[in-house]
This record gives sequence, C-alpha cells and structure tokens, in this order.
Amino acid sequence: MLSALFIHLVLLMSSFTPIIEYGERIDTFGNVEMWVAIVFISLLYITCFALYNLGLNFMKYIMAVFCGIGILMMSIIFIALCMNIFVFNNSSDSIIITMVFCTVSIFVNIMWFNIVLSSPSGEEKAEYYM
Repeated sequence: MLSALFIHLVLLMSSFTPIIEYGERIDTFGNVEMWVAIVFISLLYITCFALYNLGLNFMKYIMAVFCGIGILMMSIIFIALCMNIFVFNNSSDSIIITMVFCTVSIFVNIMWFNIVLSSPSGEEKAEYYM
C-alpha cells in the first residue's frame, strides 16, 4: 500500500509543478481527470491486493508487473523534473518534493520486488509494502 500512497502523492504534487504547462492538462489540481486517475489507480491496487490476499499466488507476478510499470513511470517523471531544473532553470519546492516522492516510490517498489520474489516466506511480508 505504500506504493499506492506514493503514486498518489506524486500525482497530487506534480499538479503543482510548472511541468503541467507542457502538454495536456490532465493533472491540473482539482480537475476531474486527476481524481479519475487517482480512483483508477486505487481500484487497480485494491483489486490486485484483494485477489492476492484471497490466496491467488499468481497475483504476486501481476503485481510485480505493475510495480515495474510504477518504477518506469516514476523514473520518467524524475528525469522530466531534473530536465526542468537543469535545462529551464526552473526549480521550485513542489518540484523538489515531487522528486523526493518519486525516489521513495522507486525504493519502495524495489524493496517489494526483493521481499516478495526472493523468498517463499516473503508473501506475508508483501502486505506491508504493496
């Protein structure tokens, strides 16, 4: 659930960064599309987690795919924020906070991979990280 929390925090904090000036306005704070994205991500996490808790062991591999996508997404957001700082000389508190959330999210997802996929006893421990 930590992974879901940090993805939500990145979505919320990125809506305050100057990056929203480039491209679509999906992530403008308070916009209906932003809340739809948050609800969609929450439903994905809750559904996968519920099926995993019901004893469907194959769900840990599906959740691993989602965590891999999350790592890729957070890495791309982090690189875009770095480019915004270094290329456009545009740094603000919201950019730095979003970069911190991206970094923590990447580490949480990597920890989840190591705990769940490395040992059979890691399935119980995964509940705290997913």
